[in-house]
Amino acid sequence: MSTEHNSSSGVSHNVPDRVSVSVPPRAEFVAICRLALAGLGGSTGLDQEEVADLKLAVTEACAHMIGTEEGDHPNLQVDFEVAPDRWTIEVRGGPESKDGKIPPRAFEADDLGLVVMRALVDEVTLEGIDNSSAVLRLVKHFRTT
Repeated sequence: MSTEHNSSSGVSHNVPDRVSVSVPPRAEFVAICRLALAGLGGSTGLDQEEVADLKLAVTEACAHMIGTEEGDHPNLQVDFEVAPDRWTIEVRGGPESKDGKIPPRAFEADDLGLVVMRALVDEVTLEGIDNSSAVLRLVKHFRTT
């Protein structure tokens, strides 16, 4: 796991902190992403319900990006951008196609994972990047006091 801190105190009020986790694209490694999220949530003061919601949303995002295809896949990369009023979580990866590109798997209208993610976070977007990978972005806004 790589970590970038933007301030000497560990928490910045102006610039979001970023944490990246890269794991093999297999279900058993999603737990590592969930543990990273739980640690970040505890260190930033999220309550247990907020952490549980984000963990479930990340689990669904990772499951979507892992897919069901067999063969070699690039690592799954999960990037957490943590600010006092907003968390942005990007999950990158996906199954490789025969031409070596990694197309995003489109959501179906009745995709249960999409329904779950939309119920737990404020924004869900899926897009391709440079025609070589896909990113699923989750954004959760928090009220600041």
